[in-house]
Amino acid sequence: MRWDGYDPFTVKSLIYRAEIYIKNKYPNLVYLNLNNESFSNNISGISKYFVIKSFNEEDVHKAIKYSLWSSTKAGNKTLNEAYKLTKEKGEFVYLFFSCNGSGRYIGVAKMLSEVNEEKEFNYWTQDSKWQGLFDVEWIFIKDIPFKCFKRINIMMK
Repeated sequence: MRWDGYDPFTVKSLIYRAEIYIKNKYPNLVYLNLNNESFSNNISGISKYFVIKSFNEEDVHKAIKYSLWSSTKAGNKTLNEAYKLTKEKGEFVYLFFSCNGSGRYIGVAKMLSEVNEEKEFNYWTQDSKWQGLFDVEWIFIKDIPFKCFKRINIMMK
């Protein structure tokens, strides 16, 4: 991966800082990034990808800790439809998490279940705003600036 605009020492420092933070805060996630290094080699074109923009990082930390997420009513509907479609084909829905105004991605998770509209997680920072829950499995947890993705071409079908 290229980190244009950063010297190698800064890149290593940023990666080290993120990994120490994860190790201290979430010891069960220490080897998560290492165990999923070949993740991009195992994705087909049938998989679906969504950018999830959270209002704050605290909610993403809760999502990491409890392996779940919820979106808006319309967002849940879209994600649920994509989940059903990809599951039929033996593929997955991948979620790229970011926080509003952060300028970076925080991590990547895979949807593991349909949205259950009857469930609610009462510990988001905005209580009772997010109806419905679904399970996720975290693939990567790492701060990556948006500018590292500037050369990616998105092909719409």
